[in-house]
Amino acid sequence: MISELEFSPARRALRLALLAVSISLASACSLLYPAVAVVDTPVPPSGLRLDWPSGSIVNVKQAAQALDDAKARRELTEQTYVRAQGVCFEQFFMTACNDRGKEERRIALAEVRAVEVEANYINRRDRADQRDKALAERTAQEQAEAPQRLLDQQIREKAAAVKAVDRADNSRKAQETEQRQIGIDPLARQRAFDLKAEQKKVAEQTSQEQRAANVTAFEKKQKDAAASQKQMAARKATKLLEQQQKAAALKAADEKAAAQAAEKAAQEAAAAAAAKQ
Repeated sequence: MISELEFSPARRALRLALLAVSISLASACSLLYPAVAVVDTPVPPSGLRLDWPSGSIVNVKQAAQALDDAKARRELTEQTYVRAQGVCFEQFFMTACNDRGKEERRIALAEVRAVEVEANYINRRDRADQRDKALAERTAQEQAEAPQRLLDQQIREKAAAVKAVDRADNSRKAQETEQRQIGIDPLARQRAFDLKAEQKKVAEQTSQEQRAANVTAFEKKQKDAAASQKQMAARKATKLLEQQQKAAALKAADEKAAAQAAEKAAQEAAAAAAAKQ
């Protein structure tokens, strides 16, 4: 296991400073000796894998620090690449210089991405572990509380059953008490008899009123039906009379027209006979 001292902030800051100095020296050499800068100068490492070798991130705290370092290293790499492009623009072998800058950037960002992937995996694994732990705790708690919940449910059901039995017993006792009072106390027996008689009288009166209302409703229905039939007969008679009057008028008009036609024919015949004479 790599000690925490190797990942101290001071050591990481020192490495970042050394990296910046090495890149600056490489850029200065490329200005003075362009051919050597293009061909012979070795590619400076990003240094992030020196701080965070593969497998060194084992907890969330280290993952958070690694992501912070990766973010800083990514920003430094992009800034260095921009400065290198400006340097290459002034060199004779500009294309080769740009290609070398792109390769350096690619290598540095590849290391940054590798560290980010490893740190993100640790974070995801920790979140999954936390979810599994919470689920296991909740399941264990539910299992532990299940007997108590079952006991509480049984107690509630038993209490409800006892209450129902008590209510039924109290009702039975009240009825028995009332019956005993009626049987023992003559006044109570008389009150019960009077109450039943009053209830019977009210029921009979209600029945009579209902029968009277039914008779009234039936008679009204019969009267309405008779009135409706009478109105219908009157309408039929009026309609028949109108039809007869219309037929008589049509007949009279036809007879008048026939008489006028006969008279006209006779006049025409007389005129024709006179003309022949």
